[in-house]
Amino acid sequence: MLTPIATQTRATLSVSQLAALIRGVLEDSFTSVWVEGEVSSFKPMPSGHWYFTLKDQDSALKVAMFKGRNLYSKVAPINGEKLRVRGRVTLYDARGELQMVADQVEAAGSGLAQRAFEEAKARLQAEGLFDASKKRALPVFPRRVAVLTSPQGAAISDVLAVFARRFPMLMVEIWPSLVQGDEAVLQLRARVAEIASVASRYDVLLVTRGGGSAQDLACFNDETLARQLAGFAIPVVAAIGHEIDFSLIDFVADVRAATPSAAAELIAPDAMRLQAQLLQSAARMRKTVLGVIEQRQFRLERSYRLLQASSPIKHISRDAARLAHARSLLQRALQTRLAQLLQRLKSEAARLNSCDPQPALARSRQRLANARIALERQLKAKFSEIQRDLDGLESQLRALSPERTLERGYAIISDAATGRIYTRAAQIDAPAALRLRMADASVDAVVHARLKPPL
Repeated sequence: MLTPIATQTRATLSVSQLAALIRGVLEDSFTSVWVEGEVSSFKPMPSGHWYFTLKDQDSALKVAMFKGRNLYSKVAPINGEKLRVRGRVTLYDARGELQMVADQVEAAGSGLAQRAFEEAKARLQAEGLFDASKKRALPVFPRRVAVLTSPQGAAISDVLAVFARRFPMLMVEIWPSLVQGDEAVLQLRARVAEIASVASRYDVLLVTRGGGSAQDLACFNDETLARQLAGFAIPVVAAIGHEIDFSLIDFVADVRAATPSAAAELIAPDAMRLQAQLLQSAARMRKTVLGVIEQRQFRLERSYRLLQASSPIKHISRDAARLAHARSLLQRALQTRLAQLLQRLKSEAARLNSCDPQPALARSRQRLANARIALERQLKAKFSEIQRDLDGLESQLRALSPERTLERGYAIISDAATGRIYTRAAQIDAPAALRLRMADASVDAVVHARLKPPL
């Protein structure tokens, strides 16, 4: 309420004095007031100051907004549009005109919504719904994504294009809803409740829409909707409007993306990059495996050579070769001896043929027959003797073979892993895994301790 100035009957004020008194009363009474009206006569000055008039049907008010304040304003006056202006009321002494010096302007009608937004934001923040500790990481390889948006908007086209380019195997299910207007809030709440009932089917929920005015995005500032998403069962990604736009949904979501396309980039892994990494890993693994195989193959070949050098089979093969060589020498000796005897027979026959007398011939024939019989007997006896010697040598060789030794109850003991043959108990360090080769099969055994031999 204005305090009337006491009139003085004799004192006379100058115009400047009266203007100063009026200015003081105005500035003390209207230090910060909001005024709404239509903009006219807007003049942005070269100095950066703004001058315009707010008017309604009955009155008009001059407004000045200086450069230091309008630099931070998100709204610029436009002739014919309504504005809400906050400032102090004063008097411009030079002209004696009432004016407002503004420090904030906003589009008419947005102030209440902004205050409601700030109050809801403060409540949710006080409850800890914005805490970074509650934010969940997105899955590295999502299989199915639920997208809550308008099916006719540009946002869903951008999202699907990014998904198809980066991770074509990702399954996307669109939950259609209005994303602006009076009915959008109720429909968004209902859709979120429906998705929550089947949330186990999805890995991520994406809530998105394209850019728009603050009024267009107002449905995403609904406190009930924000609470629904704050306690959602799966990670929530919010991509509402452009990078400069913020809604309550952005603050309660696990991840906030600047644009719908950026949200899709965050959700979908890059299949091409993953493929390149897999190929590199496969190449490194193949190189490593081949190196291990080559090293094991070298060790196996070395062990095989050592086994061959100490194998009983090699000794048996050498003895068998010696036996075959002896048999060959004996056969050649017998053939030579037989040839000599046949030659003597031929000589004797020639001598008999040279003797004419029949009695001598008959006697010679008889002697020849007897000699032949005696020779055959001698040859048979000699051959039998040689055969007996060969059989004896063969029996001795068989008796000395490892197989006959194994048949008598012995066993060949070797290391189960390396195949090394042990001939002394001192060569075995307990515990050890051994392989016992017997006459009919091989068995594996484990030595737990080495006993002292009996005295």
